[in-house]
Amino acid sequence: MWNIKTSPGFLLLAMLFLFPLLSLANADSLNKAKVLLDEGKTFAAIDVLKELLDETSEPKKRAELQGAIGWALVQAREYTEAELFLERSLRNATEGEYEDIRLRANNNLGIALYLQNKFEESRAYFSQDFAENSATAMTYLKLLDIKEKEFLGEEALLSGVDKRHSKQFEEAINKYDLALKYMPNNPRALEFKGYAQFRLGRLEEAYKTLQLAKNAAPDYQLTYLNLLKVSCALESSAKVKQVVADSGLDIGVYQDWASRDAELQRVCADNNEFSKIIVK
Repeated sequence: MWNIKTSPGFLLLAMLFLFPLLSLANADSLNKAKVLLDEGKTFAAIDVLKELLDETSEPKKRAELQGAIGWALVQAREYTEAELFLERSLRNATEGEYEDIRLRANNNLGIALYLQNKFEESRAYFSQDFAENSATAMTYLKLLDIKEKEFLGEEALLSGVDKRHSKQFEEAINKYDLALKYMPNNPRALEFKGYAQFRLGRLEEAYKTLQLAKNAAPDYQLTYLNLLKVSCALESSAKVKQVVADSGLDIGVYQDWASRDAELQRVCADNNEFSKIIVK
C-alpha cells in the first residue's frame, strides 16, 4: 500500500503498470508524470495524468488513473479535489469489481481525511469490511486514536490559553483539565494550569501542579519561573531555594527575570532567599 514518505513517481509508475499492457504513448505519458512528480512538479504531473485519463476509455484503467490523480492531489494538499477523484476511483472500482483498486482508493480516501483531522470520516473508510485485513487500514486506525487525542488535547489547551488571556482562570483550568484528559502529564498543560491556580490564590495546588510539570519536562524554564512565584507567595524561603537548586539554571537567568517580570518582583519582594539570589 502507498506510503506518503515513498517516492511519488515510483509509486505512480509501480501501481499503473500493474494493469494490462498500455500503449507506448500511454507509457511515455506515465513516465513523464513520474519524472515530474520526482522533480516536485506535482501539478504538472497531475495535468499529464488528467490528459491521459481523458484519452482512456477502458474502465479499469480509468479507475486506476482516477486513483493516481487523487493521490497526487493528496500530496499537493488539494484535498477537496483529491476526494472527488478518489471517490470516483472507489465507485468505479466497486462497480467493476477491481478489488485492488477499490482497496487502494478506499484507504487513500481515509488517509486524505486523516490528514485533514476529519477523524470519524477517516475511521469509516478504514473500518470497511473489505479493508479489515489491510495492513494500511489497521495502522491508520491505531494512528487515528492517537492523533484524535492529540488534536482534541491541543484544541482544549489553546482554548484554555484564550481563557487565561481574558483572565477567566477558572474556565482556563477546566480547559487544561480537558487537555490533560487527552494528553496525560503534558508539561505545557500542567504548567498553564499551575499558573492559573496561582492567579486564583490556590497556592498549594499550584505548587503541586507545577511540580508535576517540572517532572514531566525538567528543562522547561518557565515552569521554574512560576514555581518561584508560587514559592514566594507561600512565603517559603526553603521552597525558593529548592526551586533554584532543582532548576540548574544560571543565577543570571533569575536576575534577568527579576529585572523584567513585574509579577515576580511583586510576589518575591519580601522573600529574603530571593533577595540573596538576585544580588549575587
